[in-house]
Amino acid sequence: MSEWLTLTALTGVAIVFTTLSYLCGVYLVERKLCVAGSLLIGAVVVLTGYLMAFLRAPLWVIVAAPVPLGFLLLLLQMKNAKRATAAYFCTWGFYLSFHVLLSSVFRYDSLLPAWPLHS
Repeated sequence: MSEWLTLTALTGVAIVFTTLSYLCGVYLVERKLCVAGSLLIGAVVVLTGYLMAFLRAPLWVIVAAPVPLGFLLLLLQMKNAKRATAAYFCTWGFYLSFHVLLSSVFRYDSLLPAWPLHS
C-alpha cells in the first residue's frame, strides 16, 4: 500500500510540474495564463508515458509517445503553428530544468514516476 501511495504522489508531482512547464512555455509566447489547457496537456502527457510503461512498451516508445501528443494538444490550444512551436521549445526548457531538480530531490525519474533512479 505504501508503494502505491508513493507512486500516486510522484505521479501527481509529475503532472503538476509538467503542467507548470506548459503554463510557463505558453505564457512566454502568448503572455496569458492558460491553466486549464496546460493542466489537460500535462495530465495527458504524464499519463500517456505512464500507460506506455505499464503496458511494458519499449523504452523508446515510453519516452517518444507523449512528445507528439503534447505538441498536438498545444497546437490545438494555441491555434497557431509558429507560436505553438515556440511555446513547445520553451516548455521543454522549463521541463528539463524541473526534471533535473525533481529527479535529484525525489530519487525517482520525474519523466516516469514509476521508475526509481539507479545510482
